[in-house]
Amino acid sequence: MRLIFLGLLAVTLMTGCVHAGPDGGLAGGPWTVSAVAGALVAAGDRAPTLNFAEGKVSGFSGCNRFSGPMRVQADRLDFGPMAATKMACLDAAANEAERVFLQALTRQVKTWAIENGRLLLRDASGAVVIEAGR
Repeated sequence: MRLIFLGLLAVTLMTGCVHAGPDGGLAGGPWTVSAVAGALVAAGDRAPTLNFAEGKVSGFSGCNRFSGPMRVQADRLDFGPMAATKMACLDAAANEAERVFLQALTRQVKTWAIENGRLLLRDASGAVVIEAGR
């Protein structure tokens, strides 16, 4: 009996940590993106960020701010149309990095998980396309 209880407690704690509440644990402060499509993102004030709250996502994409609707269903994450400011990037490399990030976010991300405190956004094949931390 004790073994069954401990097993159920362990399963409850593991699933509760990853997908707790209606937002699944995504809310609670900004996530700072550290990698997009396997490439490391430069840290600092130009690193993209993600904020999740009440069916919406917002953040900084490297040059501009963005926001839009999202829907979380278990490990599935769907984004609606995004609105973004239209400020010029400092250089062509920053412009390209922003484009790659936004395209990965809106066109490739299908599922999500929080593992070891890291947010992992995956494509349909399960490959990580965006990685972020707090």
